[in-house]
Amino acid sequence: MSTAVPVRAGRHWAAARAAAAVLAVAVTLVAGACSSSSDDPSSTTSSETRSTAATTTTEVTASSACGTADQAAIDTLQVTVGDRPRTSTVHLPRGWDGQTPLPVVISLHGATSDPPTMALMDGFDAKADQEQFIVVRPEGSIIDVSPSIAGVRSWDLTGREVDDVAFLASLLDELGRSVCTDPSRVFATGFSMGGEMAMAAACALPDRIAAFAAVAASRDVSCEVGGSSPAITFHGTSDLVAPYDGAPSVGMPPVEDTMAGQARRNGCDPDPDVEQVAPTVALLTWTGCSVPTLLYRLDDHGHAWPGHPLPASRDAVAAALRGTEAAPNPVPAAMGLTPEEMADNVLLTNTAIDATDLMWAFFTANA
Repeated sequence: MSTAVPVRAGRHWAAARAAAAVLAVAVTLVAGACSSSSDDPSSTTSSETRSTAATTTTEVTASSACGTADQAAIDTLQVTVGDRPRTSTVHLPRGWDGQTPLPVVISLHGATSDPPTMALMDGFDAKADQEQFIVVRPEGSIIDVSPSIAGVRSWDLTGREVDDVAFLASLLDELGRSVCTDPSRVFATGFSMGGEMAMAAACALPDRIAAFAAVAASRDVSCEVGGSSPAITFHGTSDLVAPYDGAPSVGMPPVEDTMAGQARRNGCDPDPDVEQVAPTVALLTWTGCSVPTLLYRLDDHGHAWPGHPLPASRDAVAAALRGTEAAPNPVPAAMGLTPEEMADNVLLTNTAIDATDLMWAFFTANA
């Protein structure tokens, strides 16, 4: 059955944020063995796009680097915001002439993770080579996300320690000065806390980010601008790190309540339509919106990226989650799980849809 891509018309508490480290640990096990991510067509169902409104035509714009002869063949960018130097990895698509303004996808890693791990997970490099767009993966800062989780690499959604919105704005400026981009076609996505940062950036920078996507993100955000933004999100009903029905004991709201906040910003009616697009996948579509607002609800899916199973064994993931006698990993215990149970959750991946394919189709339809 085809999946749908319409066209433009809380707080995480300590235990939940600690558990966001789990996927990063599991992916790190195989990062050294995989030089780049790739999609296995045998493991996922190809995604057909379907429009529910008239397509908008966006005039291509060009950054200041377009037409210049001194563009760099970059793979990293550095900017300094305040007194913090920040680094991002950059993937330029194969076969690009360097002169055609290209769209940009910002892909934000989860807490305790990093850009190489995100590249292994999201599959966007192969998609960028195929569809011709630029992928930028910023690196989070070392911050204290809670009194008990200190000094981890993550995103400051509140701006108390680090102004990550200003960082992303500066990053886009520097990218446009370095390579030929189309500033009207910039999109943000992320996993877990990175997905929450994508939502926050889209809300705070509505004139710079055309649409956003999020996987396994459970916290709604607020910003002074409070602008609408086309939104496509994905969440598993079996996610133990960010439970779909919420975790009242740690102040985590249900995912559909979180999406209701975005729906309000997008001017939607309160109750979404629900369509079963696959036996284990339901699409929730809010109606009456100024821009599309979607949630893919996946059964048989844990804290993972839909369509992209981790290439690691249960034993290897469980061993990483167990840690060592000298340095045991506290995350499974924080979630009330054994390392083996947690490993099962991060390896539980629904392949009935491919989130990467659906995101790109949604982005191109909503530029």
